[in-house]
Amino acid sequence: MDERSPGWYVDERGDLRWWDGQGWTGHVHTPSDVPEAGPGTPDAAASLPGSASGPAYGSTSAGVAVAERTAPAASPVRPQRPRWILWTVLVVVGLLVGVVVAVVVTLVSDAVRASEQERAAVAAVEGYDAAWGDADCARFEASTTAELRESLGYADCAVFVQDAEIFGETVQNYEQSVTTVTRRDDGTVAVRTEESYLNLVGAEGEALAEPEPFLLEYEYVVVPVGEQWLINDFYYPEDAQTP
Repeated sequence: MDERSPGWYVDERGDLRWWDGQGWTGHVHTPSDVPEAGPGTPDAAASLPGSASGPAYGSTSAGVAVAERTAPAASPVRPQRPRWILWTVLVVVGLLVGVVVAVVVTLVSDAVRASEQERAAVAAVEGYDAAWGDADCARFEASTTAELRESLGYADCAVFVQDAEIFGETVQNYEQSVTTVTRRDDGTVAVRTEESYLNLVGAEGEALAEPEPFLLEYEYVVVPVGEQWLINDFYYPEDAQTP
């Protein structure tokens, strides 16, 4: 007499059948319908003792089917991109941005410096013109090199003041306007001007009945001397020298 407790067991034909504690019942299940084993419920894969046609307890094909059904499916693993690639991209991008910024800063700095130098050169030319109009030797010296003053014969301030005063008495309405400013390859700046005035005296120093208008063009060569920009020479444009 089999004394097993009620539960699902494999019968002699290999079917999963309910055992009520005394004998087989008519309740048969396929492996997909088998409930999970719980307390008081013997392993559904077990067979009757001594059954020649059924497999041993816990090793039936039905038990395997139950295990396969209840085992959780493995979650797919999402491939991850190696982190060194991301860091490499970030480093390369950072380097490129740094190079671009450095180039832009250099270009802007050069442009600003060039603009400041050109303004300083124009200021020297305007100072030279004002020095003649006011007979101001200090301003004359502040806008010209010693070499230019020596070549013009104005190493002595007294001589310059005398000639500037005579100049002021013989011309009227002297005006100067800057037309072009050019940086030259030798590091100097060329400033071109148009200068107009009314001449009041003739070639012999006689007073003219009618003022004679003049319009002249000059090109001043302005050079850096320490922290200053000073006029070192000037020409009529047709005589201007290009280094």
